[in-house]
Amino acid sequence: MDSIYSIKSLGYDYDLKELFAGAVYNWRGKLLYGGMVLSRYDGRWQGQSIVSGERFGVRYTYFKGAELRLGCIYRKLPLARDMDINPRGGRALSIDYSRSFHWLMKGFKVGTALWQEDYDRYFYDRITLAWDEFLALPWWRHSLVLRLQAGWITAKVDSFFYMPLGGWPGLRGYTRYSISGRKLVFLGATYRFPILRDIDIALGPFYLSNIYGGLFGEVGRAWDDDGMDLKLEGFKRDFGVQLRADVSSFYGYPTALEFDVAYGLDEAEGRNPYKFYLRVAFSHWDDIIGHNPLLRCGSW
Repeated sequence: MDSIYSIKSLGYDYDLKELFAGAVYNWRGKLLYGGMVLSRYDGRWQGQSIVSGERFGVRYTYFKGAELRLGCIYRKLPLARDMDINPRGGRALSIDYSRSFHWLMKGFKVGTALWQEDYDRYFYDRITLAWDEFLALPWWRHSLVLRLQAGWITAKVDSFFYMPLGGWPGLRGYTRYSISGRKLVFLGATYRFPILRDIDIALGPFYLSNIYGGLFGEVGRAWDDDGMDLKLEGFKRDFGVQLRADVSSFYGYPTALEFDVAYGLDEAEGRNPYKFYLRVAFSHWDDIIGHNPLLRCGSW
């Protein structure tokens, strides 16, 4: 038998499986949903004996769990031709509650003949809130969007389950998991204005309708300590510019294009403070407010 010092690692393979089942009900303009997510994340470590050259692999399950979810999505916007790319008035609100039953691998059990996983158990509640307020400015179809996000995980958990605050649609001046925690709060403001309206230009199978610009600033904090740790020095800040376009693809599919450039004012030394985001979707708002009820276990 080779010792651990005569084995060369060839890398890891991962297989992530999830099953979601749920129901959605529209009640008086509010979208109510509930469901369950079953998760199993498997890995396979591959090694090779330096002495014999023989290859082998070890399979294991490093995460498994179930999550029960309940939520409510409310959105009311005044009807307008540019209500998707540039809402002026109204609001959108999302509240989500989940109860999680998770097992995360901490290593392998010792004293057994076979490779057998050893797990830490995490049972906890998570509550999240997202609120967008759309304000119509009195000149030239300009608007102001104010955004609030907050989240709370009620128990101490491994950082694997932390809610990420970096990246879109959070603090865009930072990478997604560079800022995360059991608790988070986020405030953002976007000033949006038309660049070209009613363009009505066909480019092959694409039809361009509107182009809007935006200037945004954001501040937020994520932490793990108990209590409301809202010290100013713990907050991260960013600002940036945004370009949006309304396009119809292949003569029938609505397409929302969005390009953001963000600058993290408090980025760690040695890291590039500039971040770039290109987004292609059917709508500018549908997958932000309320998020997607199909989000994976443990994510924000």
